[in-house]
Amino acid sequence: ESPLDAVRLCSVGYNAVSTFGASVSDEQAKLISRKAEKQIIAAFDNPAKDAAGRKASEEMADYARKYGFELFYFNYSETAAKDPGDMTSHEIIKGIETAKYFLTDHAYL
Repeated sequence: ESPLDAVRLCSVGYNAVSTFGASVSDEQAKLISRKAEKQIIAAFDNPAKDAAGRKASEEMADYARKYGFELFYFNYSETAAKDPGDMTSHEIIKGIETAKYFLTDHAYL
């Protein structure tokens, strides 16, 4: 959500963009799907602890279906952090490497 979270993800070596808030517009989703690499990993505020992060994650699922991109959710399961900005580099890497596929894993709930 926050541009600072995107910077934190980039500092660990991942390409990242920010939606500048907990909501994703149709235009943002289109741009992300066109410019993204093969997979998109949504890393909104921890959806298990944050209603806005949960809502944004659900919106991204709708956009993944609409625009046909491969969506995964950042895995917060082994951290108490609210967002990537609060995480160590090791926690971020683990959250990316164990990201959950949106259609089969409902880890964000």
